[in-house]
Amino acid sequence: MVAGLPNSYIRVMKMKKHIVLVKEESILTDGIVGTLEDAGYTVVTHSSSQRHVILSERIIHASLVIVDLQTHVDILEILNMCKNFNVKAVVWAANRQNELLREAFKKKLSGYFYNGMDKEELLYALEVILKNDGIYISPTIGEILLNSYVGLIGCETDKPVDVLTLREWDVLELISQGCSNHEIASRLYITDKTVKNHVSSILTKLQVKDRTSAAVMALKNNWIPV
Repeated sequence: MVAGLPNSYIRVMKMKKHIVLVKEESILTDGIVGTLEDAGYTVVTHSSSQRHVILSERIIHASLVIVDLQTHVDILEILNMCKNFNVKAVVWAANRQNELLREAFKKKLSGYFYNGMDKEELLYALEVILKNDGIYISPTIGEILLNSYVGLIGCETDKPVDVLTLREWDVLELISQGCSNHEIASRLYITDKTVKNHVSSILTKLQVKDRTSAAVMALKNNWIPV
């Protein structure tokens, strides 16, 4: 429960058609907001220019969070935040080849939208997600996500509970793929310093001396996909 807010209040807030749109300011953003508001949704926008702490306060009251993959924020951290707050999340892609789209697919979100969606498709997708508690995948990116799904089959992992944070697991998986700190920072849209801090925390928690040992331990124990 959030300090000062009873659980009943939070439940009522989430029952309403309240959406947080994480997207940079633009004419397109204004158009999306207008479409949603005309359909009866309340919309709060968040861009990279706003304070991160404000976003966490907004997410906890939302019934749905839509995250544009082109926004200059820590996308995966926001998705993890939604999961922790038990809030439905959707990613919005402009590029079918965006690596983050595949990473987001692993998060088992409520929806995967694409820039080419028209008004009717957008509103139908929201109805599927919010009214029917379903999942909506834009046909334009369906093939990409299907290939990702096929790639995940047969490589299920067995991560131990409460060993690493969700973000540390992401970092460890990239370490095991041979990525440098700079490459990890680029893939996860975080700073080199943040990656360094995550690596240090991983080594401490796993009680190993270097990143190679951490990767070997993770692979041997089937904590991450080969």
